[in-house]
Amino acid sequence: MLKRVFLNVIQKPFQTCVLFFMVFLIGIIGCSGVTLYFAADSTRQETLRQLGAQLMLSGHTEAPTIEWTVGESLGSGISEDTVINIDDLPSKTYPVTEEMIQQIEALPHVQGCEMYLSTVVQPYNCQNVKKYSGYNPEEQNQTATFSEEEITQEKGALTLVGSTRIDLLDEFRRGQNVLTEGSLPSADNPGVLISEELAAQNGLSVGDSIEIAITQPRAQALHTQSKRQSLPVVGIYHTSLYFEVLETNSCGEAIFAASPYNAVFADYGSAFTTIGYTEETYTPSSTTVYVNSPTQLDSVAEQIKAIPIDWEHYTLFNMTQGIYEDSGAQLESISTTALRIVLFSLIAGGILLVLAVSIWNKSNTYETGLLIALGESKPRILLSQLLKVALIVLCAFAAACICSYFLTTFLAQNLEPEFISQSAETSVGAFEDGKMAIAQHLYIQPRPQAFLWMAGLGLLLILLAVSIPATIVMRLRPRSILDKAE
Repeated sequence: MLKRVFLNVIQKPFQTCVLFFMVFLIGIIGCSGVTLYFAADSTRQETLRQLGAQLMLSGHTEAPTIEWTVGESLGSGISEDTVINIDDLPSKTYPVTEEMIQQIEALPHVQGCEMYLSTVVQPYNCQNVKKYSGYNPEEQNQTATFSEEEITQEKGALTLVGSTRIDLLDEFRRGQNVLTEGSLPSADNPGVLISEELAAQNGLSVGDSIEIAITQPRAQALHTQSKRQSLPVVGIYHTSLYFEVLETNSCGEAIFAASPYNAVFADYGSAFTTIGYTEETYTPSSTTVYVNSPTQLDSVAEQIKAIPIDWEHYTLFNMTQGIYEDSGAQLESISTTALRIVLFSLIAGGILLVLAVSIWNKSNTYETGLLIALGESKPRILLSQLLKVALIVLCAFAAACICSYFLTTFLAQNLEPEFISQSAETSVGAFEDGKMAIAQHLYIQPRPQAFLWMAGLGLLLILLAVSIPATIVMRLRPRSILDKAE
């Protein structure tokens, strides 16, 4: 049988070549489409992993209201010349309480809740790190709308970040910051975590202390008092983030406060005290809820909404969805385009393959009739026709896989689009530190599973394309088959 199959393929070069090139073209398009889809899907999963599955519970703030009657006075003895400072009037903020946090953290799939504070502080027994690339801040004009006092104080400043769960912060969750010595600050382990660069420059190690205070301009803006605090160094971290000063920097040397090397992480309580807050002057009104999987966000959100909270005064936000809608639109577009390519190649390929095999079988009608008349079993005849087509398709698909491999490799090296650009920048576009560089490239790589997936679908199409027309012919009597062939 195999010899007959091989001879039949060789003796019909035109039909063989048509079927070969048809399957070859469809195979290249299909394999490339499936590879593109897998690339977009894997990058989407990595993007979601980097973003983290996050919800935010936020309490509302009711602004103060002023009531007065129009007339000779503006209310109870308030004259027209009276200046009212809105900031000095009482407002009501609905807090996120410890009880709420405990209830949320007890839910399945919740990794934890995190509350966050950040400000700029002045160090007194150490100096900030001036490591950078790009433009020299000392040579740039200070054109920002900052006072000389602000710029002078913040030239040597650090950024203080206070968190109830430092391990859930973006830099640590993504592995950009890694603890190398000591431990992370927490309520049970108060203190600060500093970078290797800051520690090496100032000869600091775990167990030492740093003295810091919120800068005067920041204290004035937050209506607090600047008081020097001595905080123990409980840990040191290594950062893989970079710090590049851009041409647009208008802050001069004050920009170094935003460097990842000058980020000081503290437990929430230490940051709260350093900023100068008190329980009377500041109410934490939001918390970020970290979920262990993006697929569980909706489920966890429904469970949180079932907690007896006064939802008229609280809102639950899906942070991951909001960020992903901004950064992942192109990913979804690429996935959709890839699926359309695959669908088109399958539909068009299936139709063309059925037509080609039907033409092939029509040329074999006389041979089929003779074989049946000579007593050849119909299953063997069908198997013979399947082998003929499979031999051609196998060779064509192998060639298509090889070409698709080189095509996708070429795309990866030369045409890979930079579809997500989220380099962190200040409001004046003064620097880049890589914090939000989540997935800057679509990594197109040849994937064996793409070829296997297409091979499986191709095999199914071959079975249908050969079996349907062959079964129709073989249901006839041998004489009828020979009459049709004539």
